[in-house]
Amino acid sequence: MDFSGPYCDVCSQSGLTLILLCTNCRWCIDCIQSHFTLAIKDKTMWPPTCCSDAPIPISFIQGMLTPDRYATVLRRAQDWALLTTPPIYCAKPSCSKHLNPSSGQFSPTIDNNISCPDCQTQTCTACKMLSHDGPCQPDTVREQLLALKYAPCPFCGNMIEPIAVCQVMTCVEPCNRKFCYLCHRLLNKCRGTCEAPWAFAMERDD
Repeated sequence: MDFSGPYCDVCSQSGLTLILLCTNCRWCIDCIQSHFTLAIKDKTMWPPTCCSDAPIPISFIQGMLTPDRYATVLRRAQDWALLTTPPIYCAKPSCSKHLNPSSGQFSPTIDNNISCPDCQTQTCTACKMLSHDGPCQPDTVREQLLALKYAPCPFCGNMIEPIAVCQVMTCVEPCNRKFCYLCHRLLNKCRGTCEAPWAFAMERDD
């Protein structure tokens, strides 16, 4: 932890400031505390970041918060870790139960399959298809969809059909995450600044 001064980049007040990992941001303790407090209340602001979009390490603020508030921060961080783990769903289309092993509720077998408790279907955790013998096979359907300009959700991997003149894509249920068609990043990472050189325009293929 590196303290400096004399002004906070957020509130512009003079006093002791903390230099964050990006080395460009200098925030006072009050502003850091407020930033984490807002992020606890508003899930869309988690994890708290500075100018670099890199999460501010929780260890930085441990001594700045009360034990109860710090415990709340830890719980929010644990919840976020589960939410940002790419999900695995039952490969049986009529079931599609969430089987994410990171929740601790489901454990893959020695051959990396997960058994659905609802329909007993075995799902391969590697390719997320029905259980199979031997190595995973190339996903020919996925390759065909990519050729048709479908975009893979950067979170769950679902292939999403493009909408004309719309750069923002929305994944299907139960994911529902929004991402940029051009750079395939979640919107909170792209933020409309994407300049992908292969930017797609549907009219070019007409």
